[in-house]
Amino acid sequence: VGDRAVTMYSDGENDWLVALDTGSGEELWRYRIDSTYKGHSGSDDGPLSTPTIADGRVFALGPKGQLFAVGLDNGQEIWAQQIEERYEAVAPEYGYTTVPVLMEGHLIVQTGGPEGRSITALDPATGERRWSTGNDPIGYHSPLIVELGGERQLLAISNLHILGLNPSNGKELWNFQYSEDADLGSQPVAIGDDRVLLAFGPEAAMYRIARSGDSYSVEEEWRNNTLRNNDVIPIFYEGHLYGYSGRFLTCLNADTGETVWKSRPPGYGGMVLVDDHLVHFASRGDVVVSRATPDGYVERARLNVSNRESLTPPSFARGRIFVRNLTDIAALDITDRATAPPAPLVDETALMGELGELIRGLEGTAEKSGPIAEWMEAQKSFPVIEGDSLVHFVYRGDVEDIALSGNFLELGEQESLHHVAGTDFYFRSYRLTPGAHFEYNFNVFDESQRDALNPRQLPPEDGGPSALPMPGWEEPAHLRQPDGARGRIDTFTWTSEALENEREMQIYLPAGYDDGDQRYPLAIVNYGARALAEGLMANSLDNLIGDSVRPVIVAFLPRVDFDEYGGRIEQFTEAVTGELLPYLDENYRTLPGAENRAMAGIASGAFGSAYVALKTDTIGKVATQSFYMREAGDDLRAMITEADRKPVEFFIEWSVNDLKSPGDSGVQCQRDSKELAELLEIAGYAPIESQVADGAGWGSWRSRTDEIFETFFPLEN
Repeated sequence: VGDRAVTMYSDGENDWLVALDTGSGEELWRYRIDSTYKGHSGSDDGPLSTPTIADGRVFALGPKGQLFAVGLDNGQEIWAQQIEERYEAVAPEYGYTTVPVLMEGHLIVQTGGPEGRSITALDPATGERRWSTGNDPIGYHSPLIVELGGERQLLAISNLHILGLNPSNGKELWNFQYSEDADLGSQPVAIGDDRVLLAFGPEAAMYRIARSGDSYSVEEEWRNNTLRNNDVIPIFYEGHLYGYSGRFLTCLNADTGETVWKSRPPGYGGMVLVDDHLVHFASRGDVVVSRATPDGYVERARLNVSNRESLTPPSFARGRIFVRNLTDIAALDITDRATAPPAPLVDETALMGELGELIRGLEGTAEKSGPIAEWMEAQKSFPVIEGDSLVHFVYRGDVEDIALSGNFLELGEQESLHHVAGTDFYFRSYRLTPGAHFEYNFNVFDESQRDALNPRQLPPEDGGPSALPMPGWEEPAHLRQPDGARGRIDTFTWTSEALENEREMQIYLPAGYDDGDQRYPLAIVNYGARALAEGLMANSLDNLIGDSVRPVIVAFLPRVDFDEYGGRIEQFTEAVTGELLPYLDENYRTLPGAENRAMAGIASGAFGSAYVALKTDTIGKVATQSFYMREAGDDLRAMITEADRKPVEFFIEWSVNDLKSPGDSGVQCQRDSKELAELLEIAGYAPIESQVADGAGWGSWRSRTDEIFETFFPLEN
C-alpha cells in the first residue's frame, strides 16, 4: 500500500511484523509478535501467515495464535488477543497460518474453535467478536471473498468441509463435506462464478456450486492426482489451471482435469498471475516470468535474487515484483531487454574435463551424434570418472525431461541434465569427494529410475538406487555372503498398547542359539526392516560374530509411523522399555542389565535411540548414524546438560556429505551430530566420534556395522 510493504519474519529470537519502504527496502517500523515460533519435524522457525492491510491498519495472526491490529503509519498496537484463549482454538501441528480477511466491515478469521467458533468475524477497530460459526478444526486454510451463483460470499474451508457464508451475519449458504479427515494445507481456488478447485495433499477435485432460488447444491466434476503433494496454490486463467504436480509446473484443462503439459522449469516455488504471465519465486531463489499458455512452458525472464525458493507467492504492485523467503526480501523492476545473442550449445559453466572439451568441439558442427557415440564406446564404466573426483553422469534417450537425484545433493533436490541439441545425449558433471560412496537415480518427471548403464545397484532389487563408489572406496568384507555358520531370523507380531499399532518384528539369533542355554546381549535396531533388507545386517552379523564380535541377539524394529521418533517419542519410549524389552527378555535368552543392551538407528531413528537411552535406565549403548534433532530436541539437550550423567556409551557417526535440507534449517545431520557429540563431551560422556566421506544412505551406513558391534560387543579373548 502506497510506499509500504508489510510482512512477517523471525530473527531467531523473536517473530516480527515489519514495514519496509518499497523504493529502498529501508525498515520503517517493526512490531514484536512474540518469541520465535520454533520449527520442528523439518519445518522452519517463524511465522507462516501473511498480513492484511486495510483502512490504515495492518491485521495479522502469529504462529502461536496472536491476532492483532497495528497502525500502518507507525506500527503501534491498536488491539491484540490470543485466539486459543478467546475461542478455544486448536493449533495446527506447524502453528497458525490462516490469513485474516476484511469483508463488508468485518475482519474474518478462521479461528478453528469448537462449538460455533470455527470461523469468527471481528470488529476491525476493537477486535470484539461480531459473529462466529462452525465447529471444525482449521489447518492451513484461509477464507476467500468470491461471487458464486451471483451472490457475493465468504468461501471458507476447514479440515472437513468447504462452505459459503453470508459475511454480514455468518449464515451458512451451503456446506459440503469434501473429506473424512484432511488435515492438510488445501486452499480453495474460485473458478468463475460457479466452480471451486480444492487441491488437498494427494489429490485435487473440481466442484460445481449451483444455485436454485435460496438453495445451493454441490457436485464433484472431476478428481485426479495431478496437482499433488505441494503447497503452491494453483492459478486459473482462460480455461486452464497452472499448478504443481510435486515439483513440476503443470497445465491442466480446467473443464476435464486432463494434463496439457508438464515442465521441470522454472523450478518449485510460489507463483502469482500478472496479466497473462506467471511470476514464480522458484528453485535456488530465481524470480522467473513465464507465459500462462496451454501451448507449453515459455520462459520470458529470469533473475537470481537469493539462494533458496519460497512458497510465499510473489507480490506485484505498480510495475514492481516483490519476493521474500526465510533469508531475503527483494524488489525487482520490469524492464526492456535487448535481443540476446544466440545461446551456446551448452552453458560453458556446465562443461568440465574431457567430456567438456568434446562438447565444446561440437559447437557449430552439423554431426554431433557420431563423436558422442565414439566417446561412449571408449568408456569402461558409467558414470564416467576422471581422476579421483570428477564424475560425468550421462543418459541417452528421447525424453521430455531428465534429472538427477543423489545423496551428494541436498534433500529433495533434483538437478536437470544438460542436453546436447540435435542428439539424444544428456549429461551433468560434478566434483565429488574421493574415496566416498554415493547413490543416485535418474528422474523422468516424477518417475525415478536406475542408471541402465551402471550394473552396480543397491537393494531392494526392484527399485534400489544405482551405486557410485569413488576411486579409493572398497566394499567392506563383512557385507559379503558368509561362508561359515549362519544365524537365523525369528519373527513375531508385536502389538503395542502405548503406540496403538502393531508390526512384524524380526529377531536375529546367532549360530548355536538353539543348541544351548547361553544368554546373550541384546541390540535393538530402529528402521529395522530396512537395516535387514538394505543394510544387509544379517550378512554382517554372520561374518563378524566369532571373528571380532561376540554372539548377540538383534531385534529389528521397523518404523510404522514417522512420528514415533518425533512427536510421539514419549509413547515410543514407553513402548520400547515397558512392552518390547519385557517381551524380548521373556521369550529370548537375553542378558539382564543396561550394560548388555544397545540401541542403534539412522537419521530420526538415531534420535529415537538416544532419547530412549537418556530418558530411561534400560539402554547402556547407543549408536547414531546421520543423527538429526526431532521435535523433542530441547528435551534431549536438557537430559544431557541438566540431568545426572548416565552410564551410557555413545558411538556417533556423521558424514561430510550428510543429509541436509536446503538452507540452514530443517534436516542438518552433520550439524546436529556434532552438536550431540559436543553436548555429551561437556557433560562428561566420552562418545566415540566418526566422520566419514560417504553420502548418507544404506550403501554408506551399512559399511560401519562392524565398527558399531566391535565397539559395543567385542569378541571376548
